[in-house]
Amino acid sequence: MTSSRTVEGLADRQGLFSEVRRRSKDASPRDVLSKEGPWISISRQLGSGGSVLAARVAELLGWKSYDREIVTAIANGTHSQVVLLDRFDERGVPQLDEYLTPLIVPDDPGQARYLIEMTRVIGRIAQEGRAVLVGRGANWFLTPSCGLRVRAFGALESRVAALAQVTGLNLEEARRRCETNDASQRSFIKQGWNRDIDDPAGYDLILNPLELGLPAAVEAVLAAARTKLAL
Repeated sequence: MTSSRTVEGLADRQGLFSEVRRRSKDASPRDVLSKEGPWISISRQLGSGGSVLAARVAELLGWKSYDREIVTAIANGTHSQVVLLDRFDERGVPQLDEYLTPLIVPDDPGQARYLIEMTRVIGRIAQEGRAVLVGRGANWFLTPSCGLRVRAFGALESRVAALAQVTGLNLEEARRRCETNDASQRSFIKQGWNRDIDDPAGYDLILNPLELGLPAAVEAVLAAARTKLAL
């Protein structure tokens, strides 16, 4: 009995992964809700200042910034605990873990269902508009013409120093976290949408907040948003 359920579960998860990728690949303007946007998505490397940038842009525009709120909404939609979803949040999941974890943790929704619910949550937020979306690959599946897609990056050494200063971590631990997070985000985007997170074709604006300084980075995003989205 257990073996049968296991086989069915594995087949279901493979099917869900295919569905996520099909939706992303086959999306066309006619499939998109006409009221989508305006929105700004900000993809950010750890330590780059991208999260602070997102919060400041949202504040100045009078919009709402969505970060961990997205995970909470996914938990509600999948009837899961937020702590169970943290292993999927902007992280690639080894195939063996995807197969075995639900056998040990029955309430675990699996990465494929997480991704599908995540696209639904972010899609609803984008439909409401006036939203700044932090991370989670929104730029890869929302309609590019309805929003501004931003990538915040920084040299590794600069990001390590910035993270250490903000968190109080030593430089070695800060470096480990930056490198681990970079790899996790890259794997997450590859598994979910089969895209390279650093592909410039996925963004309208790529900037370095640590070198520009936060005020200049904010102004750059606002100027681009006003131009593209006619704000």
